[in-house]
Amino acid sequence: METIIPFLIKAKENCYAAGMIPVSSTRKNSKDLHYSEGDLRYLDSFFGAERFLGQEVVWKKNREVWGMNYYGCLLEDAIPEDFPDFLRKALSRIDKQNPYRGMSGYKEGDFIYQCSWTGAFEQFRGEEYVTFGGSRIYEMYFHGGIL
Repeated sequence: METIIPFLIKAKENCYAAGMIPVSSTRKNSKDLHYSEGDLRYLDSFFGAERFLGQEVVWKKNREVWGMNYYGCLLEDAIPEDFPDFLRKALSRIDKQNPYRGMSGYKEGDFIYQCSWTGAFEQFRGEEYVTFGGSRIYEMYFHGGIL
């Protein structure tokens, strides 16, 4: 697993957090983000927008070794225009020991990102949410581990 965590961090930093545009859908209507390095491959495949469902998988030598499922939604009809940029910044700050989403907390202006989890890289579950001006505007739940 010592090679999987650093690879996963690079993949996350270079995909959604970097604003990568989804490419070549692997399933009907999915939005897919791909990253590879040597014999490691990462895929983040998701559906939806305001309400979304997705899965991240890492393969080593064409064998799946780690995965995470997630579901999230926007909680307000009027989301601040800067929200997507803020979330990408929060997600680019990855906990190096627990690289599921972002760090446990990040603040910028009126936005606050919070992430918590239980378990370890081998088996975990958690949630993240964003508040704006004291009101929760977004939440997401995730779980996964070694395959």
